[in-house]
Amino acid sequence: MAEPEVSVVIPTRDRWPHLTRALRSVLAQEDVDLEVIVVDDGSTDETSARLAEVDDPRVVVVHREPPHGVARARNTGIEHARGTWLAFLDDDDLWAPRKLRAQLDAAAAVGAGFAYSGVIHLDKSRQHVAFVGRPPDPADLERRLLVHNVVPGGCSNAVLRADVVARVGPFDERLAELADWDLWIRAVAVTSGAVVREYQVGYLEHEQNMLFRDKPRVREELDYLAVKYAAARRAHGVKLDRRYFRNWVGHQYRRAARIHRDEGRSVLAARYFLKAAVLSSNPLDLARVASYINLRARAEGFSGAAIVAKQQGTRSAESERLKQARRVILAELVDEWDVPNRTLRRVFGRSPSSLHELVVAGRAERQRRRDERDEELRGQEIPPDLGLPPDYLEWEQTQKGGTDG
Repeated sequence: MAEPEVSVVIPTRDRWPHLTRALRSVLAQEDVDLEVIVVDDGSTDETSARLAEVDDPRVVVVHREPPHGVARARNTGIEHARGTWLAFLDDDDLWAPRKLRAQLDAAAAVGAGFAYSGVIHLDKSRQHVAFVGRPPDPADLERRLLVHNVVPGGCSNAVLRADVVARVGPFDERLAELADWDLWIRAVAVTSGAVVREYQVGYLEHEQNMLFRDKPRVREELDYLAVKYAAARRAHGVKLDRRYFRNWVGHQYRRAARIHRDEGRSVLAARYFLKAAVLSSNPLDLARVASYINLRARAEGFSGAAIVAKQQGTRSAESERLKQARRVILAELVDEWDVPNRTLRRVFGRSPSSLHELVVAGRAERQRRRDERDEELRGQEIPPDLGLPPDYLEWEQTQKGGTDG
C-alpha cells in the first residue's frame, strides 16, 4: 500500500457525538491523500462500537486500555503513522475542506516543515464565531514561541513533516494542556514555518471541552517549560510571558463560566467568573461575581436596602449578618482555590455606582473586541461548519443524540 501524504491523528475518549463530526471533516479534505488514525484511549461509551462501523479504508482505529492521557494517545498515533506529514485533530474540532491542502502548499512554497492557519472559535450551534485566533507571521516564530504560545488552535491547527517529529521527538508525556506548545518550540528550532492566513480550523466551545479543572497542574506544566527552555530563552534574549499565560487561562475560565451560565448552572458560572477575575481583573467578571453574591443574599432574605447600605459602608446589625452570609456564599465559590484578599476587596468593596461603572466599562471593552473581530473577518466568507459539504449537514440532521453537550 502506498504511503499517504498526510497521517491525521485523532485521540478520543467517550465523545462519539463530537468525534463523528471531527472525523467527517477530516474525510472531507480535498486534494490530499491521507490516512486517519483514531486512538481510542479507553472509551467506555459507544465510541468503540461506532468506530467499528466506519466503512472507510483510510480510517485506522487503535484501542488503548486502560487510558493513559492525550499526549500518549497522540504518540501512539505517531507510532502507527505512515505519512510524510503529520497532522493532529482534537475530537471536538473541525477543519475546512481545503485546510490540509492549503497548508501543504504553503509549506512547499517556502520549503518549511511546519505550517499553520487561522482559527475561529465556534459557539455550540457551530454557526456563530465566538473568537478568532490570528495566525502569526512565521519570520520570528522561534523567538516568539519561547515567550508564549502564539500558534492558535492547539494541536488541531499545525501540520509537521514526520521527519521533523522523528528528529525532535514526539509529544512530551509529562505535559497535557501545554504539550502542543512544547512540540512547536522544538519543531521550529530545526525547521522553518509557513502560514495560511485564512481561518481553516474551527474550535468548538462546549461544556465538555472546558480546560483547567486542575489549576495547580497547569501551573506545574508552565514551570516545567520555564526550566526546560531557560537556556534557549537566554540565547534569544527573551523571557517567558507569565502575564500572557494568566490572561490566557483567565479567558478559558471566562469561557467556562459563560457555558455554565447559559446552561443554568449559576454557582459554577460565578465560580469560574471569580477565577477569571483573580487572573485578569476584567471589570465585567468582577461585576458578575458581585451581582451573584448579592442575588444569593436577596434569596436568603436580605433586603436590597441592606445590600446597598453594606456596599456604602453603613454599619448595622443586619449589615453584619449580611457580611457573614456573604462569607458563606463566597466560600462556596472559592472552593479549594487560593483567592488573594486584594481581589476579594476589589469585588466586594464597591458601591452600586462603581459596580455600574464596572459593567459599563466591561461592556464597552467587549464591544471594542467584537468590532475588532468583525473587522478582521470582514471580506472573508466563513460559512457554517467551516464550509463542510451539504451531504455532511444533511447527514448530521439524521443522527440521534448528535448534540453539542
